[in-house]
Amino acid sequence: MTLAGAIATSMVPARHRSRAAQWLPYLPAAVVLAVQAVLTLRLDNIANVDEALYINAGHAYIAEWSGGPKAPDYGGFFSGFPLAYPVFGAVIDHFGGLEAARVASLLLTFVAVACCGSIAAWLAGPDRATVARPVAMAFAALAGPTLFVGNLATFDAPCAVAVIGSAALAMTRRSYATAVLAGVIAGAGAVVKYTGAPFILVTAGLALLCEPTVRRGIARALVVLTTAVASVLAVYLPNASWINGGIAFTTTNREAHNYRDLTFLLGEYLLGMGLLTALALAGLILLVRRTRTVRHALIGCAMIGAGLAVSVSQGRLHEYTSFNKHLIFTALFLAPLAAQAAVLPRVRLVRPAVIVLSLYLLTVGALYRSDFMYHEWPDFSPVVERIHQIDQPGIYMGIGGHAMAYYSKDYPEMEWVEPFTLYGSGPGQMREEVAEARYAGIVLTTGATGSDALDRNTALMLDLLGKSPDYELAGRWPKHRYDTNEFYLYMRRS
Repeated sequence: MTLAGAIATSMVPARHRSRAAQWLPYLPAAVVLAVQAVLTLRLDNIANVDEALYINAGHAYIAEWSGGPKAPDYGGFFSGFPLAYPVFGAVIDHFGGLEAARVASLLLTFVAVACCGSIAAWLAGPDRATVARPVAMAFAALAGPTLFVGNLATFDAPCAVAVIGSAALAMTRRSYATAVLAGVIAGAGAVVKYTGAPFILVTAGLALLCEPTVRRGIARALVVLTTAVASVLAVYLPNASWINGGIAFTTTNREAHNYRDLTFLLGEYLLGMGLLTALALAGLILLVRRTRTVRHALIGCAMIGAGLAVSVSQGRLHEYTSFNKHLIFTALFLAPLAAQAAVLPRVRLVRPAVIVLSLYLLTVGALYRSDFMYHEWPDFSPVVERIHQIDQPGIYMGIGGHAMAYYSKDYPEMEWVEPFTLYGSGPGQMREEVAEARYAGIVLTTGATGSDALDRNTALMLDLLGKSPDYELAGRWPKHRYDTNEFYLYMRRS
């Protein structure tokens, strides 16, 4: 027992000291998770559009299985298998509401953070594992994307824990049974969210590199790869015609829906992950310097490459949508290496200085970034409240319609749709549907969205509604505290 441990247990009554000594090694990790929980749960906002869409979809499937109407075809545009997370999220929402579904994501990020600690402990070796584990956990937990995803009821948390969990099993375990488990978990990550598919190769590669013998490393890598591919195909083959569109639309043939130039995306990356990236690079250098092996250099490079993969892919497409959210993969893969920068310096005084300064800077950055990310989507609650007061049945259309539908579950006579299908039909169809007064209400927002086509169509719709004798402006509200643009609600005249 360390001196600090002896001091801590001395404060416990004598009859409980042996038990306290057993639990003491887990205390730092518990403190990290407690801090993560507090910083995550401080975030508060109405349902994100994706949260509402996925939970609504899950409820639609459950209703269909219970003899209700057929659920819409979500497979053509979901970024994950529609029968995976959405059903899970809907079940939790049924019993505990959106808050419970968000807590489920928090618990999953706990597991992901713990996996980072296991990887860091393995990299640091037994002599420094005790310190490396909680430091890596803290570095992963104190990342804005981790706090953000931990309070978001979407595909992201289960995919993240599957990706880093399979990597942890591949790196820190040696049996073929754990290789099978790592493959199954990696495959599950690709099913839950299609972005997880490339990480199957990362898990297989780490299984290869982390084995001391090449032959056994190849064997374990093949086991991981085979079981992961089999898990994915078991879901994909029976549903290929249903989900091919979603895979192409969101992953393989994705086009930028929210275009940003590369300079802007690089700035977002540096704000969110700049410090952790610098620490990870320093940790890799110290790790290779200590071990002096090509194997550890390749392991470190593989982890950095895995952490950067999604960001580089989105940067190539100039896609800002989900860019900051996907940095959770960066945080999870870089945190174990970053911890090496804090525990491997030879000068003892350097270690606590690096840990304290890094944790302070990471905390400040995480508080700012997570709060910003969690309030990027507009607060439409005054709009929905006004619609409920008017209580006019019919079809309602608006950007964020899925989220508005989530809060209109007590008004079954109201049906919500997004405008994208109408906008895709062209200006002629838009004029026709406004002239026919097809919608009971239409919600529009001002301001640039990052999509020129969407902005043009919104401007046309505002012009058509302003000139229509069948619609009247029922209210306008600011979008949220960071945005001076507004919501416009047009209601059909009774």
